[in-house]
Amino acid sequence: MIVIFKHSKTRILLETLFLIMVFLLPLGIALLWGPYLEAQAYVSLGYARSLVDAHSWLNPVDSQALLRAPLFMLALVVSGILGHSLPQAALILGALGWGCAALVAFILLDWHKHPLAGGVMAILLAASPFLVSTLGLETSWVSVWLLLAILAASSKNWPLQTISLFLILGTHFDVNTLTLAVLLLAFRWWKTRKLPLTLVLVVCIVTLSWWGLGLKGVVAGFTMPHPDLGFWTSLWMDLFKGSEFYIFFLPFIVLGCWELLAPTYKDGTAQINPLGGIFLLLCLLLGVVFNSDPVITIVLYAAVLFLVGLGITYSVRWRLKSGAARLESGQLLLALTIIFMLPLVAAHSLSLIQRYRFRPVEQHKLEQRAGAWLQTHADTDAAVFGSAQSGYFSHLMPVTWQGNSSDPLSLTGPAKALNTVFPEYCISFNSLAWDNFSYIASFQEFYKPIKQFSAPSISTSPVTIWERQFSTASQGKFIPLDVWLPGSIRLIGYKFGPDRVEPGKAVYVTLFFKAYKPVTSALRTVVRIITPTDGTGWAQRDMVTPRSMPVTWWEPGETITEHYVLTTTTEIPVGAHNLDMSVVSADAKSFLPLYQDGSSEPVDRVALGYVVVPWHGEIENATSVMAQFGDRIKLLGVETPEYTAPGESLDVTLHWQALAPPGDNYVVFVHLLDSSGQLVANHDAPPMAGRYPTTAWLPGEMLPDVHTLQLAPQLPPGDYDLYVGMYQWPSVERLPVYDQTGVEQENRVILLQTITVQ
Repeated sequence: MIVIFKHSKTRILLETLFLIMVFLLPLGIALLWGPYLEAQAYVSLGYARSLVDAHSWLNPVDSQALLRAPLFMLALVVSGILGHSLPQAALILGALGWGCAALVAFILLDWHKHPLAGGVMAILLAASPFLVSTLGLETSWVSVWLLLAILAASSKNWPLQTISLFLILGTHFDVNTLTLAVLLLAFRWWKTRKLPLTLVLVVCIVTLSWWGLGLKGVVAGFTMPHPDLGFWTSLWMDLFKGSEFYIFFLPFIVLGCWELLAPTYKDGTAQINPLGGIFLLLCLLLGVVFNSDPVITIVLYAAVLFLVGLGITYSVRWRLKSGAARLESGQLLLALTIIFMLPLVAAHSLSLIQRYRFRPVEQHKLEQRAGAWLQTHADTDAAVFGSAQSGYFSHLMPVTWQGNSSDPLSLTGPAKALNTVFPEYCISFNSLAWDNFSYIASFQEFYKPIKQFSAPSISTSPVTIWERQFSTASQGKFIPLDVWLPGSIRLIGYKFGPDRVEPGKAVYVTLFFKAYKPVTSALRTVVRIITPTDGTGWAQRDMVTPRSMPVTWWEPGETITEHYVLTTTTEIPVGAHNLDMSVVSADAKSFLPLYQDGSSEPVDRVALGYVVVPWHGEIENATSVMAQFGDRIKLLGVETPEYTAPGESLDVTLHWQALAPPGDNYVVFVHLLDSSGQLVANHDAPPMAGRYPTTAWLPGEMLPDVHTLQLAPQLPPGDYDLYVGMYQWPSVERLPVYDQTGVEQENRVILLQTITVQ
């Protein structure tokens, strides 16, 4: 080891000051940066807050986070119970983890007689730009325990390594940390040719228990890694965008690899350091297989900084060996180290400055204001679509999308979530990704901005709160259907609402489609509201399906939802109008065949139900009848003239009321009989001439039903009796009729009044 300072007291003092500096540097950066935490941190904070508020350790919603990171979650919960701000506590915990990681890294390399490399690695770790992107997460502490485990293995302190392994798995338990633990145990076996059977047994029991809990849904199951070199490429590109000085890392990484693999000569034969080769091989394995995980990212980042420190050590030693003897001084060694580190520290500093230029803390403050406003104005059981921090600040159920990628493929997941979960609110900010997302047809149709929070100096301003327009079609389960469409697509269900509308108001329809083969072309679906008697249309939507995503995203076996808003005209009359769905050709000139309920006979449209425009008039001049037809229909009164003449038409207005949904189709018949009981005029028709069939009636609804009887010109003058009844179609079975006293009427008809023909 090269001694920089001759006096041991001075060396110890400076080394102590250095260690204090690298320990406090991450905390200082974090506090100056402000409470800006990553999305994953706010997910954990939401779980911790739920545990603090409920004081329950058995909440199944929170058990996944609690069991994934028990030690970190317990630290947050204790902080919350003591009254501390959870984001502030997570900020400090994450920063302290980076400070401890820098300390242990220095001690580890100093143990291996690389104090220079240890100092370089400690400084670069303490001022890392990854610090601000991992605040609030437990990943920095995983690095601490991993470095401590390596230090324990180096010093053959196996009890300390055992404790470190438990701390690793207790801080963050998943397939990645489990792999790290297995590798450390393998190294222990390689060194001692012994395995701690108790420790291995405990790890196996914990792993099997976790696997069993994952199968039952108590915790998140293991997610098997998959190679993705593109992730690491994009990660390095992001670093280079932060500062071009990161290019200076590359030569030191190469020199560090050479220092690690530096051959030793024995009996004139060069031998490569086997430990160095194993280290590089494991780094390559972790980098290729375990990608995009925060823990592995930080572990590999620490390994890279370790190589950088070794590279600087090699460079300094090479420079000293190539110089004169007078250059062998500690001061020159320190000066050369600082010179070599300048571009690396500059890279870190510029990267931090570049990130801070986007004012992420101020953006968080805007999202916090939006969340606080939503917390006071929304129902507690509502859901909010947006970033994880938006869900945390609003205290609502989050449907998380960070909105940080404008790649069309990245919009697939959030678009499907928006059309499946139906969150009541969205919180967006100004970004290209959110701009692209807000142009999705279903988003524009169903969400309207209700509040904005802005700050002129922030590029992501304004933060906008969107509210979903009320639609009963978005509530509850769908009504099942079995309709095959062209292209191996099946309509499996629907829902719509409201089923009672006023003229000019909208009806919201949701159709559920499922693909059974790869979809190669879109469909043109039509949903419309028409009068059943004459086919007059009052509202129609003609859309491409799917419209919320490209056709190629629709995978076999996947169900998608499509939303339609049908705004009726103000001229739509009172009555029950048909709501149907059809598929038309690309030129909209012909209907394509549909096959319903396994039938081989094609149909051109599928009935979804009735949309009713209710009657709101008053019964003023009607004669009271109060007769009951069956147990579900009541005749309140009748309006008809007392006198008429031969050859005239006689208008009879019947005022009906539903006591319960009739269920069947009934036809009303009105008969005019002479004194001998002979039929002289009649009119049979469904209520309102078929515009309001009884299958659409709901309890309490009233409607006027006009029937016109044409009298014969030769009809003799005299008094005639007017009767009314109902029969079920097509059986023609009459409903029993009871008068207002409950007496059942003969022939299942009731006398309305006597008409005089003059």
